Amino acid sequence: MIEAYGKHFKIEAFERFVNLNEIGLGVIQSLAIEFSQTIWSNFPRWFRTLPEHGYPTEQIVRITLQHLQPMIFARSRPTLLLPQLLAKKIE
Repeated sequence: MIEAYGKHFKIEAFERFVNLNEIGLGVIQSLAIEFSQTIWSNFPRWFRTLPEHGYPTEQIVRITLQHLQPMIFARSRPTLLLPQLLAKKIE
């Protein structure tokens, strides 16, 4: 009985993990489509040629957001919890 109860929590945790990843991927894809020029202009690396379609990949958006992270959080309210957590993680 206890094993079945624990198994239910494992499945539910896995489903939540997958769903949160899907939401995050959807946000990144939306940013790639809506703000492609901004992403490319702030991309911290150099590409010899851009893709013909002009849209950045999910990885390019992720790298750009990581590069802009200090600037984004510098403008956020100091009471927000996320910048505090990330600052402790970096330390």
